[in-house]
Amino acid sequence: MNSTTNLNETETEVAQFFQKRIRKRIVYLISSKKRGDIFKKLAHTAEEYLDCSLIVEKSYFPMERENIKNYLGKTVYVMAEHSALDGGYAKTGEALDELWRCAGPYILYGNGFLYVETEYNFSVHAAYILKRNNKL
Repeated sequence: MNSTTNLNETETEVAQFFQKRIRKRIVYLISSKKRGDIFKKLAHTAEEYLDCSLIVEKSYFPMERENIKNYLGKTVYVMAEHSALDGGYAKTGEALDELWRCAGPYILYGNGFLYVETEYNFSVHAAYILKRNNKL
């Protein structure tokens, strides 16, 4: 069975925000029992995996909630290892209530934008907004 058969369309879109050289691996991880490995990769070394050419905004602290909502819209797809919201859609405010500044990495996707918040690393807690370009 091909690993992409379990991958939904939204997760395929999320994988497009990662570097091309590792995209197939990310697709495999998203659709497998090893999904948590994505968060381990993002925890302290996100820029080694994300397609940095798509970064619209970067912060060394979690971005302001209203700023995130402005980019992502009212509803987001959630990827968060230790959350009941993982793999589903939620209102942006509800997802942020649970995940924002939670200390662990997570991904929110909506409105063509991806918000990635990494794990706390002493005083640094990097966050990124990425926007897909149409050439993927």
